[in-house]
Amino acid sequence: MTLDPTFVPAKYHPFIIPSLRRIYLDTDPSRSSVASRQLQEQLSALKKENEDLVSKLKGRDRDLKLLMTKCESNMAAASAYAKGERDARLECERLRYEMNQLEERCQTLQVKSSEREHATGSSGGGTRLSDDRRDHLRDQPRSVPRA
Repeated sequence: MTLDPTFVPAKYHPFIIPSLRRIYLDTDPSRSSVASRQLQEQLSALKKENEDLVSKLKGRDRDLKLLMTKCESNMAAASAYAKGERDARLECERLRYEMNQLEERCQTLQVKSSEREHATGSSGGGTRLSDDRRDHLRDQPRSVPRA
């Protein structure tokens, strides 16, 4: 049962509602030894569990660092391979263009050579290309360079 302090004179308020609460602790070791042992066992179990969790966390942090290092090296290697592939593709396109230019030049020179031989052959000198070979050279398609 609690008393309402409004009905009690103010001089008695400290006795009804103390501002400080009193706590009584049992200091007799014979009474609390079982509970104390249980708490000590729980404390030691929790400390061991905490150490295990800390070691697992350190192991996972180490694994994470290793994985990040491996991932970064793989990303760098992939970037290097992509750059090499791009460079090789550009070089291949450049060489194809150059090859097409040389083929066109070669065909032009062959046509000029055959025309010269034909012109000098009709006057009686030199070797002549057969008409089939000249037609073959003219019929070959000329490739267009890629940009």
